[in-house]
Amino acid sequence: MTWGSAARRTGPTGRLVWPTGIGAAVLLACCGCADLPPAGRQMLLTAAGRYSAGQYGAAQQAAETFLRQYPGSPAAAEARYVRGLCRLRAEQPEAARADFAAAAEGAQRPDLRAYALAALGNLAFAAGDLGEATRYYAQAEPDLPMRPPADEILYRYGVCLQRAGRWGEARRQFSRVLHHFGDRPAAAVARRGFNWPHDYFAIQCGVFRRPDNAEKAVADLARRGIPAKAEYSSVEGDAAWRVLTGMYPTYDQARADLPRVRRAEPSAIIVP
Repeated sequence: MTWGSAARRTGPTGRLVWPTGIGAAVLLACCGCADLPPAGRQMLLTAAGRYSAGQYGAAQQAAETFLRQYPGSPAAAEARYVRGLCRLRAEQPEAARADFAAAAEGAQRPDLRAYALAALGNLAFAAGDLGEATRYYAQAEPDLPMRPPADEILYRYGVCLQRAGRWGEARRQFSRVLHHFGDRPAAAVARRGFNWPHDYFAIQCGVFRRPDNAEKAVADLARRGIPAKAEYSSVEGDAAWRVLTGMYPTYDQARADLPRVRRAEPSAIIVP
């Protein structure tokens, strides 16, 4: 295995595997609670508090009790959002999707609507439907508070844009992660996307410390019918020479060609 290849096997999302839910830190401002009786308000606060404490079954029960007793309340969106998070924890993505959609439609708070839309985007992202994920993230972005988990949301949005070949828009989202969340884990992978120097995907066939070794790899690939080039770069913070082939405007085009390249170089991966 050439130096650096293991680190890049993590793919476009880097080493981070984001949860499909959005954390309890965004719960409950309860601006729709003003007209609720004290018992209803307490029910919502109990649902949020139990979710924060990891008591997901109890949180879901409290949210469902609220929805039975106050189905027409403006604060019902809060309860549906909490229940959606609980359903994600119970590995019920379709039921969670229905709750997030209802929460987004009924939310009185712009931030709650943004988080519900982002949760829908995360579900689409996890399912591999990046076009749908992009649409949800685009709707969420204007009202998304610049605090966690916005770093995760903006990073995923950038990945979606990048894979669609919308390179300038992708860099804008990565730059926002770097600017607002430089000390967060998302910044490390966002930096890779931001620093990628091209407006296309490529297939990486190796990473080498020495340029002569990289040129030997280029020559070997040429003999196998794969035109490639050696490009100076920084990989995992170290100086390196990547061996790259192809200039693919979108990720799907690179993925379609990857099996052909892997017949010559089994360790080949798509970058960035």
